[in-house]
Amino acid sequence: MFRKIIFKVAAEVQLGKILERIGKPKHRVTVLCFHRISSEFDSFWQPVYPESFRQLLEKLVKDYQFTTFENANKAIKNSDKPLIILSFDDGYKDFIDEALPILKYFDLPSNHNIVTDCADGNRIIWTQKLNFLFNKLKYSGSFTHEIRLNDQICIRVKQPFNDWLLLNNQILFRLFELSMDERNNCINNFESYFTKEKLVYPYRMMNWDDINQLCNHQVEIGSHTITHDTLPSIKSEDRLNNEILKSKQIVEEKTGKACKVFSLPNGQTTKAINDKIRNAGYDFILDLRAGGNNTFSQGMPVVVNRLNMNPEPVSMMQLRMALYNKGIN
Repeated sequence: MFRKIIFKVAAEVQLGKILERIGKPKHRVTVLCFHRISSEFDSFWQPVYPESFRQLLEKLVKDYQFTTFENANKAIKNSDKPLIILSFDDGYKDFIDEALPILKYFDLPSNHNIVTDCADGNRIIWTQKLNFLFNKLKYSGSFTHEIRLNDQICIRVKQPFNDWLLLNNQILFRLFELSMDERNNCINNFESYFTKEKLVYPYRMMNWDDINQLCNHQVEIGSHTITHDTLPSIKSEDRLNNEILKSKQIVEEKTGKACKVFSLPNGQTTKAINDKIRNAGYDFILDLRAGGNNTFSQGMPVVVNRLNMNPEPVSMMQLRMALYNKGIN
C-alpha cells in the first residue's frame, strides 16, 4: 500500500517526465508489452482501456520514434529521438477491434506475437481460463468454497474474503510449476466445480485471416509458442523444440513472412532454452524485465527487456516507463 501511495504521488508531480529529461540516450529502445486493449472488466487481469491506450500514444508520439524489432537498428541510425516499440502478446481479437484503429490513426507500427493454437481454433490460453474461473468464484454469491485442483493444490475461501488477487497469484505460480497435462487437469477440476451451469469463455482470438490483415498495417508478427506453455516446465525435448521451432514455421507458412521474434510465455526461460531459441533462427527473444534496452546490436538473438503495461492513469504509465529505463521495475 505504501509503495502505491509513493507511486501515485510521484506520478502526480510528473516525476516520470523529470527522469526522462535526465539524459535521453539516442540508442535507447523502450519496449512496452501489452496484451488486451478492451473496455471489459476483469478483477484479476484487467485489460488496458482503449481511451487510456489512445491517451498514452498521444503523449508518446511527441517524444519517441516508433519502430519494429526488424527495423530498430536502421531506425537507431536515422532518428534523433529515442526509439519505442509497442509489443503485443497472445493474439486477442480486441487488438483488431480496439487497438488497431488507434494505431492506424497515429500511423504507428507495432509487433504482435501469436499463440498458434489460438489462431488455429480460438483456443483460450490457460491463464485466461484461470482468471475467468476466479471471477466466477468471486462473484458467485456463495459464502464457502473448497475446490481441490489436485492432491497438493486446494482453493479454500470463506466470505467475506479480501485477498482474492493474492490467492489468484498463489494458484497461478503453483500451476506454473506443473506439466501441461497436470495443469490442464487442475483447470478441468476447477471448471467441474461449476457443474450447474454451462461454462462459456467470452474471449475471441484472432484467426489467420485476421493476422494476415495485420501484416498490411505495419504489424510485425512473431511467435508466442504453439500452446503458451511455461517453457521451463516442459520435460520433453521434442515438445520444447515444437513450441519454439514449429511455431516459427507455422507463422511463416501462414503469413508468408519471416518470423524473427520469439516472445517467452510469462517471461520464463533458462539459458538452455534461450540457446534453443537462438538455434531455431530467431533474432529477438522478448522477456519481461526492467532495464530498458540501450542497443540491439549485441549479437543475435537479442534478449529484449519489456515493460508490462497495466491499466492505470497515463501519468503512472509514464512514471513506470522512466523507472524501467533506469533499471527499476
